[in-house]
Amino acid sequence: MNADTETFRFRRFMETLAEAGEVETVAAPTPLSRVASILDGNPKAVKFEKAGPDGQELAGNVMGSRRRMALALGVDEPDLLREMTRRLATPLDPVQIDAADAPVQQVVQRDNEADLTALPVHLQHGEDGAPYISAALDISRDPATGHANVGMRRLM
Repeated sequence: MNADTETFRFRRFMETLAEAGEVETVAAPTPLSRVASILDGNPKAVKFEKAGPDGQELAGNVMGSRRRMALALGVDEPDLLREMTRRLATPLDPVQIDAADAPVQQVVQRDNEADLTALPVHLQHGEDGAPYISAALDISRDPATGHANVGMRRLM
């Protein structure tokens, strides 16, 4: 089965937020050490066009309001709770796509090629010991049994 990977791209959602006046864009180069202070208390989602030493794109505060959550689900804000309840009661079956065609496979780094310090990850609080990825998904596989596990963790 072919999955519609274009409709649900994050960039499309950011365009929707921008059209709704829900995005503040920071065009200037932004050190990762400044990201948290720009996000903190900001009523809008923020798109950084040149974050970190490599000038990567970064977005934050994306789901920080009921209005933005409603926009993500394609409903008006008063209908958000009803739509969330409906979707939770009627989950969609997963769609399997060919791994070679999956957008997540566009950039693959293996073994020592992978460098997590190249990601635009910022300090979230002044006392953090290092940058954190707040809601990371990690996948592990037991080499003996082949069983896989997916975990959601806060990674430093």
